[in-house]
Amino acid sequence: MNQMKHLEDVMKLSKFAAATAALSLATAPVMASAADMDRAAAPVVAENNVAGNSTAGLIGLFALVALALFIFIDEDDVFIDEDDVPVSA
Repeated sequence: MNQMKHLEDVMKLSKFAAATAALSLATAPVMASAADMDRAAAPVVAENNVAGNSTAGLIGLFALVALALFIFIDEDDVFIDEDDVPVSA
């Protein structure tokens, strides 16, 4: 009989916990919207220069693109040996 009472208490407690969780989930957005939410931006003291000077990066990118275009457009095929040319050519 004592074990049966314990099970009933556990069931009541779990139902109460589930109801409390559901109620808190339902009321949380309402309570958050009712709160005064005046947020001010933090003042900027000094500018952060994490990226550094981007001119060097642009020059490097330009050089890389120029090299890729040179290799792609180059008509003098340095990598093809005359012995590798097919007989039918």
